[in-house]
Amino acid sequence: MTPEKRACQEIDLKLMGVSWGVQDRTAVTLAAGRGITVREVSLMRGRGETDYHFFADGKAIGWVEAKPEEHTLLGVEEQSSKHLSGVSSGPRR
Repeated sequence: MTPEKRACQEIDLKLMGVSWGVQDRTAVTLAAGRGITVREVSLMRGRGETDYHFFADGKAIGWVEAKPEEHTLLGVEEQSSKHLSGVSSGPRR
């Protein structure tokens, strides 16, 4: 298992532990709860995908990129900027 996959498993468990629903992008039901996190959401205009996209009451409120513990933040700001320009109000499949 890759370090990023291991980080995602840990993030899933922590999110569920604080009552966030965690869903795969192929089976999204935003009405399933007040706080829903969708894995690997594709962004508009070829801007890649986010590891976790957060929705509160059906509205997109943010995203998180999963990185292994030893990963530094160098370069992450460029990735985040790219995502910001491609964020939509709902998940794309």
